[in-house]
Amino acid sequence: MKFSLKPKEKLTKDYVRRFVTDNQIFEYYTGAPVNSERFCSPLRVDKNPTCSYFLTSERKVLMMKDFGTGWSGNCFDLVSSLYPQIEFWEVLRVIARDLGVPYDETPIEEMPKSKKRRNLKQVSKAENKTIILFDERSWNQRDIAYWNSYGVRQEVLTYFNIFPVERAWVNGKMIYSKTEEDPCYAYVFSEIDVKLYFPKRKKQWRFINNSQALQGYKQLPQSGERLLVTKSLKDVALLYDYSVPAVAPQAESSIITEEEYKDLKSRFKTILSLYDPDEAGLKGAKRMEDAYGIPIRNLSFTSSKDITDLYRDGGDVSLALKTIFK
Repeated sequence: MKFSLKPKEKLTKDYVRRFVTDNQIFEYYTGAPVNSERFCSPLRVDKNPTCSYFLTSERKVLMMKDFGTGWSGNCFDLVSSLYPQIEFWEVLRVIARDLGVPYDETPIEEMPKSKKRRNLKQVSKAENKTIILFDERSWNQRDIAYWNSYGVRQEVLTYFNIFPVERAWVNGKMIYSKTEEDPCYAYVFSEIDVKLYFPKRKKQWRFINNSQALQGYKQLPQSGERLLVTKSLKDVALLYDYSVPAVAPQAESSIITEEEYKDLKSRFKTILSLYDPDEAGLKGAKRMEDAYGIPIRNLSFTSSKDITDLYRDGGDVSLALKTIFK
């Protein structure tokens, strides 16, 4: 929402409330309508809805309560908790910016950066599809160090549409808010196809995904001598820097479709699989060999399970690729 007025008045809570309600502020930052019975906390990783709204008994002020931690507060307290690094007068500027409250004494570039969530209207055509939305944040040194440890440069992350995440919503419920201990990255395949990656979580909680897109497909060259079908976008991104085109289904238990195989076969002379040498990887690779005759390759000749782990472990990726393609 935008307002045409630009009064030169002091920015206060009362001033903000002349243009937007507490309800609107809460809904913007939680992603949950005020009539929600329970919703996930925007202040932490909350796997189960533990929060609810309530009205104070005396002044009937809308409040939020997190029963998982005991935290409670009004809409301004919430935004202050989301931005603990700034003072309250700066919090008011953030709210003014995000909800379009006019305040011409505050240039927008002075405010803390927070990329807008994609509009739900952009994904309305997928009525039965899980909707994943996120706020992008800036890359920090921890992010860069993590990806560099696997041989993936920041420029390559951008090329493959991988973004660091500040907050994320699934079907309108906030399910993630950034912490140093639990980083999140979004793989964006299209306006409606998104995969969230949580590298520090246990394997079964590491991904939230609504896509069947073939990872890395849009970044492939028109044609080439060789192509690897691997099991993760992280592997695809590393292989890009070794001039090896690669794609990856969304899970190791999946294989490329017949239509995808025909397209890739018409463009690349040699196609090999490069899945992990464990039970799941061997089964997936065998399914592709049975379906399309794609020869199986893996890193069983090393002590690493996949190509990015080989890089992290100090192995010779170039030598491993020569072995794979010989």
